[in-house]
Parts: sequence; C-alpha cells; structure tokens
Amino acid sequence: MGKQRKMGNGELRVIGLEPAFGAVLRSYRLAKNFTQEELALETGLDRGYLSRLERGMQCPTLTTVYILAHILEVPAVQFLKDIEASVKVER
Repeated sequence: MGKQRKMGNGELRVIGLEPAFGAVLRSYRLAKNFTQEELALETGLDRGYLSRLERGMQCPTLTTVYILAHILEVPAVQFLKDIEASVKVER
C-alpha cells in the first residue's frame, strides 16, 4: 500500500495518494503520446521530477496539478476525480 499521510490534527490518514496520482498522470501522458521528456519541455518541469511523480515517489503542488492538466488538455477537476477513485481516507 502507498504512503500514509496524516492530515490536520493527525486524526485522518490519506492512503495511496502518490501512487494514484502517478498512475493517472502516466495514463494521460501516454494518451497524448508524450514522452516524459516532451512533457517536461511543455510544462517547464524537470523530467526527473515527472518520473518521480509517475512512480508515486512525490506528491505535486496544486499549481503543478493545474499545469499538467492544462498541457494534457484534461480539466483539473477530472484529473483529481480520477485520482480520488484510488485514494482511501481513514481515521
């Protein structure tokens, strides 16, 4: 299972956020026939950073989510909904 991230006062945990984000990002990138290098050039983000995002090793900022969604031509809300389907929040 993915990382557990404590939220707020420590009562809630978000499980699987980074791997879910990575899987969604990779899916949309491949659907647009972008390599990681091409996506990096389009977004201005580092290719290594994109690789870490896709492998679930990092969690992006909200700004990064919006940049990626814009370049991949996916509404940011849809991007987040796709991630939400794989994430678990528990006490």
